[in-house]
Amino acid sequence: IHVMSKAEKITAILLQYLPNIFEIHEQKILPTCPEEHPLAAHYRELGLQVPVTRGTVAISETLGYLHRHPTVYFEGDHVPFNYVGDFLAFSIDEIGPFCINVSVKNSMDAFYRKHGQVLNKGKKSENQNIGEVNRHLLEQLLYEDWGIRTVKFAADCIDRNLSYNLTHAYKWHARPAFLDDEMRSVIMRGLQKCLEEQISPSQVSDEICKKANCSEYDFKA
Repeated sequence: IHVMSKAEKITAILLQYLPNIFEIHEQKILPTCPEEHPLAAHYRELGLQVPVTRGTVAISETLGYLHRHPTVYFEGDHVPFNYVGDFLAFSIDEIGPFCINVSVKNSMDAFYRKHGQVLNKGKKSENQNIGEVNRHLLEQLLYEDWGIRTVKFAADCIDRNLSYNLTHAYKWHARPAFLDDEMRSVIMRGLQKCLEEQISPSQVSDEICKKANCSEYDFKA
């Protein structure tokens, strides 16, 4: 998963921590033209009508911001260019698979900041952007066409200790662990006991490692 900021990093790690999330699309391109639901194949398999979004061009026109929609110069003409979202998460419950659009900022205030309220050295023309409020409204309406809920996620709402622990634990996922089934079973029982007694695994890691006959490295991995 490729992320563009610290806020996106902790969001991506948190999404992967959730057990029902089975796929994540990052830097999600928003379609300019009508397009079928990301789970179109699932809808067809159930014999259901596939939801279609209008696309950002039609929605921008409805909102009165078509003149501010980004374009690129191609073969002698200006053609619509895509907005880019943050994450589209694919999850599943007892009913079946579904999607969640996750929009990320450093703070919740940033979602409601109109154009010109962000302090920076460079000055942008108003026509270069429709402003954060309207930009996110456009994205939300696009996903609503599909019946997909949009969740606003602010990184500063996450407890710093939780953020640190999730990031630290995630780094261990890439490290190989040399454990057989019996060793894993001993470790899992030890961690389950930690949860039941509400104690930190670090307090009993030495004891668990001795019972499992493994190193602290393997215990963490």
